Amino acid sequence: MSQVSRRFLKKDIEDRITKILEEALVSCSTTSEASEFIEDLLTPTEKIMLAKRLAISFLLIKGYTYSSIESTLKVSDSTVGFVALQLKHKGTGLRKIIHKLYKKQQWRNFLDDLGEAAVEIFGSSKLVHNKNLKSFKYNRQTQKAPF
Repeated sequence: MSQVSRRFLKKDIEDRITKILEEALVSCSTTSEASEFIEDLLTPTEKIMLAKRLAISFLLIKGYTYSSIESTLKVSDSTVGFVALQLKHKGTGLRKIIHKLYKKQQWRNFLDDLGEAAVEIFGSSKLVHNKNLKSFKYNRQTQKAPF
């Protein structure tokens, strides 16, 4: 688990270095540039933690249960709960990025495959609103966005 120092920064310094991180992310103009930046900046654990949170967000938006997400992504219920709270109270940024990714065909296919894996693991009765694999596949074939 990633650790943060117990020695707190002054608020103005924290805000300034956060802005630098945001600017650095925005300055990545290609996927390979972003990949190199992430590879240099984050540990393998931090990368997978962030990737799993993004995947959890997608599955929550699509209506999957906590238990199906936990099993599919091998995460704890507290992690799913944390991401669910973020989506509920602050999730504007996450939703925008997920929507942008979903518009790109390659990511739509992967994210749909991820959702389909959750359906196959847990069956149709575990999905919210009684969604089932047949309707999931139909929505996928018709390219209907989940949000």
